[in-house]
Amino acid sequence: MAPPPSAVRAFQRRLLAWYARHGRDLPWRRTRVPYRVLVSEIMLQQTPVDRVIPKYRQFLRAFPTLRALAAADVDEVRRLWYPLGYNVRPVRLHAIARETVARYGGRLPDDREARPGRGARAGRARLRLQPGAHGLRRDLVHAAPAALRPLPDAALLRRVSHPRRRSTVVVVPLVIEVAAALLRDGAGRYLITQRRTGSHLAGLWEFPGGKLEAGESPAIALRRELTEELGATFGVGKLVETVRWEYPDRTVVLHFYDCRVESGAIEPREGQPMAWVEPERLAAYDFPPADRALIERLASRR
Repeated sequence: MAPPPSAVRAFQRRLLAWYARHGRDLPWRRTRVPYRVLVSEIMLQQTPVDRVIPKYRQFLRAFPTLRALAAADVDEVRRLWYPLGYNVRPVRLHAIARETVARYGGRLPDDREARPGRGARAGRARLRLQPGAHGLRRDLVHAAPAALRPLPDAALLRRVSHPRRRSTVVVVPLVIEVAAALLRDGAGRYLITQRRTGSHLAGLWEFPGGKLEAGESPAIALRRELTEELGATFGVGKLVETVRWEYPDRTVVLHFYDCRVESGAIEPREGQPMAWVEPERLAAYDFPPADRALIERLASRR
């Protein structure tokens, strides 16, 4: 049952009034170009706004149009994406660009031109764009979700149109899984790197590594992250320890592995500070709380 027009108008007025007071001035809100909005939508998945803004501008300088992105080498796109993480995203964005150029003449299709459920491509990731530059659907890079139980529009509008009513907010905890390397040189020192400005726990030191992407094992993710971050090729050895740590806004699960350099030289690709540190001196550096118990054990490790 459709909600009454008066309820719809009341909801629209409340939403627009809230946005007028609290909406932030962000670069992708100043454009009506669908390609630029697409780039922002994909970058903002699982990545804070303050980290996305400079990379968004850098990305569009390198690939100002969808055709420019489609013509680029995918490895070049991945390199420019670093260090936003979740590095399957630039690969999928590049694939979207290539398919759009090949099938739609370089123009992102609207919902009528790429309707789901037709032909052999049904169920795969789809290109969908609602009218207006900010109408991008989240299924641009994901397969169609399972059917959800619908919530009647009228009930939804009643909840948001009456501020005096209390509603229960269900907060889904953010759980991030990370793999980190225990790399030692010939003198027995451990390699550590400093977290970049704008990242979670910026300025603290850590063992190199990064987040797992969908479908990756910790060992595979660690090998990929080390090469992206430090340039060389690495072998991943045994699992030393797994730590689960709850921060106020997220839970982090860290897998620490013994690792070794297989080929190439270690060189920070983003210019991040790094240091080789004796085990007994690790405690002198500022590490995240999740690393501290391990650091104590490493001091006595041989």
